[in-house]
Amino acid sequence: MSKADLERLKKIKTHCHNINRTLKDVTSEIFNSEDGLDVRELCAFRLFQIGEHSHKLSKELKEQYPSFDWRAAYYFRNILGHNYESVSFNALWKSCKNKIPQLLSYVEKIISEIEPELDPPYPPPNHDKPEIQNDKSENSNETKTDKAEAPT
Repeated sequence: MSKADLERLKKIKTHCHNINRTLKDVTSEIFNSEDGLDVRELCAFRLFQIGEHSHKLSKELKEQYPSFDWRAAYYFRNILGHNYESVSFNALWKSCKNKIPQLLSYVEKIISEIEPELDPPYPPPNHDKPEIQNDKSENSNETKTDKAEAPT
């Protein structure tokens, strides 16, 4: 796995959170009505983004975490991108309300497992670095700047 995988997972997590936040006070009746147009389109865009990021995850990550159907996310992205008119409002609603919370939990689990190894909180010590030179003279307590002459 790579840092690119971690960044993509974080973007998927953000899109999942945004879908959940968008739908917090929305009922299926509102979602499926004309008043729900903006909400539907916003959710469709975020699902599209999730599919795009899912597709770009490494094969290694997808094989290590097979509990989510990564290919289905990309397949749905293709439908949204190329044949949006064929997507039923109900299918969009079910994806957002049923699949996104599951995906969010799964992505958070994956991030918690891989982030410490890919993005440690502190950089590991580098024992190959040269020692930092002390600015003090070897034979006195004066610093190099103390020896400098004042301009005349």
